Amino acid sequence: MQDKSPQTPLLSQEEIKELKERLAKQLRGNTWLTILVIVLLLYCLMGAMNGLNKDKPTSDLAGYPKMYRRLKNLEEKTKEQEIKMRELEKEIQVLKEKEN
Repeated sequence: MQDKSPQTPLLSQEEIKELKERLAKQLRGNTWLTILVIVLLLYCLMGAMNGLNKDKPTSDLAGYPKMYRRLKNLEEKTKEQEIKMRELEKEIQVLKEKEN
């Protein structure tokens, strides 16, 4: 059978209140630390993903190489057109000489 005598509390009300406050402070500190760690991990993950996608056109850095490639292509096309123009000028000169 159970003892019917009144039990004395193991901790006083002040000690319980103090423990609750300390626990609340620790939880708040742990929460901010957890948020900080999650933010840092996401930042690192974004950097890693950007590093993996550097050569793919879907990455943020793909715009610059794309523009560079376009510029190079335009330069090549311009050179080709200049060569064609010279060839046409030579043909025009040859035709003019034949007329004379």
